[in-house]
Amino acid sequence: GFSTLQRLLTRYVVDGRRNEAIAPGIVSVSPEGLQPTRFPTVVVQFSEPMEASSVCAALSVTDAQGRAVAGRCRSMGDRLEFELLSPVSGTFDARIAPAATDLVGNALQAERRWSFALDVTGPTLLSSNVAEGATDVPLDTFFMLRFSKTIEPASFSFSTFTLSAEFAPPVAIEVVLAGDTITVRPRQPLARGTRYTLIVPATLSDMVGNALGQPYVISFVTDQGRDPHVLAVAHATVNVIENLGMVSVAEGIEDPAEL
Repeated sequence: GFSTLQRLLTRYVVDGRRNEAIAPGIVSVSPEGLQPTRFPTVVVQFSEPMEASSVCAALSVTDAQGRAVAGRCRSMGDRLEFELLSPVSGTFDARIAPAATDLVGNALQAERRWSFALDVTGPTLLSSNVAEGATDVPLDTFFMLRFSKTIEPASFSFSTFTLSAEFAPPVAIEVVLAGDTITVRPRQPLARGTRYTLIVPATLSDMVGNALGQPYVISFVTDQGRDPHVLAVAHATVNVIENLGMVSVAEGIEDPAEL
């Protein structure tokens, strides 16, 4: 049998007659199946070089609602690439019609249909037990961060998380990943009445490689050191005085706003 190169060199069409009548086939397609991928390019590998305009015209991609998906088509010999221009997460159907032909006009053996899934959405932070801008945070606090998707362990490194106070070195922390939840725990109690900032790295990604895209920053202030018992007594005393219609605060009780 001839090699592919020999077949290419000896192919011709004269008055509609072809010297070679072997129908091309499809060797492989990707992506295929419902296991999501984040790469929005459809690739079709043919058994031989194809006529470029025919294969691009023969390819169609539709979304879950049956709407045609726009893309950029490139034919390179026996390989076809179709890059989705505005990729979104979801399922898609693809089809190569028999109208695709090889270089001498032989039509494809049969149409090929397949489905694939895209996931191009990165994880987001759903909740944190310490909110941005929180005050009076306990000195022995820890952080439980829950994300919208499972985090890929390979993208996770405790050394990329930072917890620090202004003009101070980073605080030593322990960071643990469990599925979609990350726990950050300082190794020692935090300083009283101090503003801290926790930075969650943008490099965290989901299981198909979609990254956060930008870091999450949570700033908070630790407990100021007010004595809750003194505050309770002061507030109770002020309430009694107000109920009696008195103007001054009882002797020996400080203004609670100054405590």
